[in-house]
Amino acid sequence: MAEDTYYALKKLNIENVTLYGASQGGMIAQILASEHPELVKKLIICSSAAELKNKNIIKEWRNLAEKGEVVALNRCIFDKVYSEEY
Repeated sequence: MAEDTYYALKKLNIENVTLYGASQGGMIAQILASEHPELVKKLIICSSAAELKNKNIIKEWRNLAEKGEVVALNRCIFDKVYSEEY
C-alpha cells in the first residue's frame, strides 16, 4: 500500500508531502517515509505501531469480524491494543 501511495503521488506530480497516518495508515506512512524520504516533508502518526510482533492476532480479529462477533472483536482489540492501566 505504501508503494501504491508513492506511485499515486508521483502520477499526480506531488513531490513534497506531509503525511498523516492513523492505525494501519500510520504503518503505511512509516514505510513510505522510510522508502522514499525525499518525498516526505513531515510525518504524523496516530494510534499506530511500527510493527506487529504477533501476526496471529490479525487472523483472530478477522475471524471474529467474519463471524459478526462485534463485542468479542472489540474486547479482543482493546485487550491487545490498550494497557490495563489505560
